[in-house]
Amino acid sequence: YLQFFFNLSLLLAFLYFAVLVIRTVQRDVDEKVAEYSSGTLREISQCTKLYLANKCDPAHRIPHMESTCLEWEECMNRDPSVVGRARVAAETFAQVVNSFVEEISWKTLAFTLVSLGFFVLFTNTMLSLYRSKHAPHVRPLPPPAPSMHIGTPVSSTPWGGGSWAVSDGVPLVLLDSPRKRRGGSLR
Repeated sequence: YLQFFFNLSLLLAFLYFAVLVIRTVQRDVDEKVAEYSSGTLREISQCTKLYLANKCDPAHRIPHMESTCLEWEECMNRDPSVVGRARVAAETFAQVVNSFVEEISWKTLAFTLVSLGFFVLFTNTMLSLYRSKHAPHVRPLPPPAPSMHIGTPVSSTPWGGGSWAVSDGVPLVLLDSPRKRRGGSLR
């Protein structure tokens, strides 16, 4: 039970750390999405201001400003809530990993992982040895009887002949049953 609870606590600690990282990345992604959305709102506001200031209304539009007015109109009609969440999530995750790796050297990271692996392996080995040493001993079942191949009778033995058999490569002499020697009757 001790080994089970030790491994369970390691698993729960790992899951807690994983959930913590995921929640942190999600929070960072939400902040980035809000930042990009506010940037898009500023751009939309700027485009609207330029569109109105340059009289880009189709009824009053100057022919020379046609392409620029169409760009401002397209900019004005964008949806600020549409931001590539997958792109933002990948960018944020990459920033988190980079900042983590920059703070910790490769030697420190390798030493920590090797030490943690050794600790887990050593603890599980010691607990397994303790369990096997202090477990109640159960006697194993005897091995099954070897298969016998009965052959032809061998020369007569002093007690009345018999048959031979081979068990694991060793010849054995089998005696006739008492019933057979008496002629088959039980009188």
